Amino acid sequence: MINYKHKGYTKVKIRKLVLKCAGILCAVFVLPALFNAASVYAEVREVYDVDSLKKAFASTGGGEAKMTNNITLTGNTAVRSELILDLNGHTLNMSNKTLLAYNNLTVIDSSVNKSGKIASTANWVLQIGGSGIIGSFTLKSGTMEGSNYNIRILADNKLVIDGGIVKGNSFVIYDEGEFIMNGGEVNASSGVAVRINQNSTFTMNDGLIKTGGDNCAVLLGAAGANFTMNGGKIEATYVNAEGTSGGNAVCAFKDTETTINDGELVAVGNTITGNGSGPESGSSDGSNAIFNINGGSITSSISAGIYAPQLNGQTTITGGTIKGRTGIEIRAGELNISGGTIIGEGDYEVTAETNGLTTFGAAISAAQHTSKQEITINITGGNFTANTPISDADPLGYGEVEHSKVHINVSGGKFTGTNNDGVYDNIVSGYKKYDKSGYFIVVPADYEEEEEIIVPDTGNQTQTIEESAGFDAVTQIATISTLLLLFLHPIARGVYRAIHQKSQL
Repeated sequence: MINYKHKGYTKVKIRKLVLKCAGILCAVFVLPALFNAASVYAEVREVYDVDSLKKAFASTGGGEAKMTNNITLTGNTAVRSELILDLNGHTLNMSNKTLLAYNNLTVIDSSVNKSGKIASTANWVLQIGGSGIIGSFTLKSGTMEGSNYNIRILADNKLVIDGGIVKGNSFVIYDEGEFIMNGGEVNASSGVAVRINQNSTFTMNDGLIKTGGDNCAVLLGAAGANFTMNGGKIEATYVNAEGTSGGNAVCAFKDTETTINDGELVAVGNTITGNGSGPESGSSDGSNAIFNINGGSITSSISAGIYAPQLNGQTTITGGTIKGRTGIEIRAGELNISGGTIIGEGDYEVTAETNGLTTFGAAISAAQHTSKQEITINITGGNFTANTPISDADPLGYGEVEHSKVHINVSGGKFTGTNNDGVYDNIVSGYKKYDKSGYFIVVPADYEEEEEIIVPDTGNQTQTIEESAGFDAVTQIATISTLLLLFLHPIARGVYRAIHQKSQL
């Protein structure tokens, strides 16, 4: 038998060492969890009337307040504590007053049927922040119900919607700060669902936004407004009695930027639209609005997927699917397309419209507005399908002098159509159309028609080497962890055996 006593090992010392290690592990992992859990549960309080609710709102300790009864407040009421308010299936009735988030307020509804709500007949059900006061509000579940508007985010303040429902008549969300939507629903019965104001941002990652009125679901209403859509759905369902016009999904005014990376936008009218009025129109000035479409699905049932009449506007398409009676109509500014699928549905028709869509049955339509501005279209890739894939019309009859301001440059892409006469008059020098199996592609001029033509990459399925062959962070961590376990396992087993043998002495 091996004697380890000369090295200082004894059964007692080994047991003490094991207990000491267990204590350290407990201190590091177990006790903090127990402490945190205990502190959270200790801070939950039940609120059942006005006094108990106001005490929770004013408490410096914060924590969680759980409603056990319907409560009615009759004055503007500020929440000054960092608080989680659990509606628990009950109603917080603000009467005709406003709830003020003057700290970090989170609302949840733990009831099974999620029937809890905060309601008011005032202009605002909730205001986030105040004069010199910064606050935030997070809705995880439950309903915010307004008779007029609903939530106002003051400058430098923040709204996060992870779940639940926010509904009202119009301006359901009035964003003067930062709005992030990760889920839930924002619903306007007859007006704008979300208005983004000057130098404010709205990021939509998931959820549903919709309007039932003859208006815009999302409105970028002032200079510096920025909207980014990464997922979710936007709906504008209104249609007039004649079936000739309807609601729009996204509308943009002067000096704003809209970026669609993913998600679904559906409208009866123009799905994404600018405004053709200039500086003389004041608040309706649509100049310089920017549209970036990198992915997603954009669909109009009776109008254009994208309608771009804005002065000095810039629309860039790298991916996604855009579909309507006309896919995209540009009436001023610049349109650059390198990828994506663009579809125009129905028969080809051009009308002399001064305030709206002029062309039907085209994938891309160039049609000067009353502003008589330059139009430049650059197409280097993409799939285009329509009766007339590219329409270069003069709907208002301005004649050759003004029409010479329209420039269409095509150096790539695939075009499928049934009415191709005159469509490719402005193909960039050095390229030509090639008719193959019912569609046109643009190829270099030195190609011969009897040669085999490789359809150009439209940009929709491009994958870089790094994307296809690289490892993301999670994969790397998992791989390294596996290798470490394989390497350390025999060492750990050897140490365990040595200690176990010594404990038998």
